[in-house]
Amino acid sequence: MIPQAPTPNPYAPPQAAYGGYPTGQVEYAVPPPRVDGPLVTIAKTYALPPLCVKCGTADGLRGRSQAFAWFPAWTYFLLFAGLLPLIIVQMVLTKRATLWLPICTPCNSRWTTARVLRSLAIIGPIVGGLGLAFLGVAMDQGFLVWAGLLLFFPGILVVIPIELLLQRPRILRAVFIDDRFVTLKGVSPQALDVMRGS
Repeated sequence: MIPQAPTPNPYAPPQAAYGGYPTGQVEYAVPPPRVDGPLVTIAKTYALPPLCVKCGTADGLRGRSQAFAWFPAWTYFLLFAGLLPLIIVQMVLTKRATLWLPICTPCNSRWTTARVLRSLAIIGPIVGGLGLAFLGVAMDQGFLVWAGLLLFFPGILVVIPIELLLQRPRILRAVFIDDRFVTLKGVSPQALDVMRGS
């Protein structure tokens, strides 16, 4: 009879000495940023340099917790299949990140103003235009219906110049997000130079 090696006891206590394994949180190194022209790709946990992300000043900085969302641009082609498939696919594919941004008070104020104006440019025509149209239907006034519909449809297009001319220069935009990284556009050249050197 050939002797066999004993099988390990699954209920036996660990054989390593106490303290043989690291305890507490394991620290992971954050990869350095990758600057590519006006774009910078950073880890979601990366601490941005102490410069305003919009103008590059080091004076009067404050923190801004900013949520970013991104989904692939090709999902807009699903609009030809209907609004519901577009919304569902975009909700499923949307990636999110929240970053702590160093920003000066004037740039923070311009950022907030641009966001508010863009929201009003969307909400105003929807609420005002559709409200006026429904009021016209209720009062059987055709001109109110047409005025409401004209306020709604061409009015909603006002958001395009506000987005392009007012909001985009004043904010940072996420042009790509995955599980670990965010690619931002609109970061000040001074902050990009510091990140390029790190």
